[in-house]
Amino acid sequence: MTQPGTRLVLAIVARINDYQADLLHGLRSVFTEYDIPLVVHVDDPLINRLPPSLIRLLRHERIGGVVTSAATGAAQERQLIELTRSLDIPRVHIGQDVEDSTCVHADNTTGMRDLMAHLLDECGITRPVLVRGNSHQSDSIARESVFLDELAKRSIPLDEELVLDGRFDRDITYQAMHRLLERRQDMDAVVALNDPSALGAMAALREGGFRIPTDVAVAGFDNAETAMVAWPGLTTVDQDAEGQGATAARLLIEQMTDRRQHLPVVIPSHLVVRGSTAARVRPDVRDPATGAQEPAAAAVLAHAAQLQLAAGEAALAAGRSLARCRTIREIVSALSYRLDGLGIDRCFLALYEHPEHGEASPDGCERARVVLDYRYGRNQVPPTESFPTDLLLPDSLRPELDSGVLILQPLSTSDHDFGYVLFELTRGLSAAADVMQLDLIHAFEVVTVKETLDRQNGRLRRLVLRTEQLERELELRAQTAEG
Repeated sequence: MTQPGTRLVLAIVARINDYQADLLHGLRSVFTEYDIPLVVHVDDPLINRLPPSLIRLLRHERIGGVVTSAATGAAQERQLIELTRSLDIPRVHIGQDVEDSTCVHADNTTGMRDLMAHLLDECGITRPVLVRGNSHQSDSIARESVFLDELAKRSIPLDEELVLDGRFDRDITYQAMHRLLERRQDMDAVVALNDPSALGAMAALREGGFRIPTDVAVAGFDNAETAMVAWPGLTTVDQDAEGQGATAARLLIEQMTDRRQHLPVVIPSHLVVRGSTAARVRPDVRDPATGAQEPAAAAVLAHAAQLQLAAGEAALAAGRSLARCRTIREIVSALSYRLDGLGIDRCFLALYEHPEHGEASPDGCERARVVLDYRYGRNQVPPTESFPTDLLLPDSLRPELDSGVLILQPLSTSDHDFGYVLFELTRGLSAAADVMQLDLIHAFEVVTVKETLDRQNGRLRRLVLRTEQLERELELRAQTAEG
């Protein structure tokens, strides 16, 4: 049993998608074995800077080590690397090239070469669309480099008009693909540098009337669960994200123990061929065993699809409930009612205290207060005391940090920090967590706007009453003067 006060490991991720969820499974499996508690901080999707919640957490004395994965923006990634280095915290970086640091990578080169050989040699592709990832991320750079090299080896020219910026995002790729289809329809494949981008491209192609893979083959990179349950199943590269996480955890534990650094570690990857390309494979290279394997996977696919549907419905229901909230109490009630359906066993919602102008907190630290304490299907009475925000939870709830994996999502806009939600996701889909974060931010924006309007209306009413009172006084004085 972990003793209260045990040093935490902090994992820092861009978002909670299938890839990140697999990384966390790998991290958790190792840290649980060593009885080391893990807290996961998720980037704030609405601000282009390091969230204050992350900076406070990194400076907390209980952080014994840090695992980072690539950030959404180049500036945030540089700031994070510089901050962790300046604090001299043991750290391991996943999917990043950081000088003088231990880094873990997927074998992007082998995986991408096998994918391109499958498309170009087995499927006869000659006019592929490339959907880029994030320009600053080493994984994206490596995969794009192999794509270009493999085209050049076969003397296939690169058509610059068929290169899209997807930024590893499904919605961005969907929109970019729609715009491309308005101009061009002569592509025979889409090669996306991650699975969400590939799925976004598939959605746009289907809406444009294209058959997959008969008209256009589609491939991604990740082998996320959503790739397996898509229709048709998505051809992709399995980069063993869970293995990357487990390896990173072991390397960090060694570093925390003896400060030993390691050379970059590369985790093997392999091609997974599914229906989004398989029907285009030439008969002379087709593997007769592929079709025989499909019935065996049907039950797994059906179960995964069922989980996705249930989680999606729960996320939609939570979003509808939060959209109707006009007070903090209503937000707390709506959220707690939906947590079980989202697969969340523990959840703590903390809101920052914003002192009035000129005031300061007694200990000089920024403080927060827990307004929701949800554990295993039941709402508990939240502690009444406020606490320094770098502690994450007040003293009475601190033992909750010493077991399992708690995910911290900041709730911020570009000009306002509301607080954060700290939760343990044990069932359901990781994507539901991203939806919950955005829905909560929107709900708090609505409440803030309403409170601001109420204050303004109150001041206006007081001003009107004061004006009426002055008018009565002036009228009374005039009457007195006349008399």
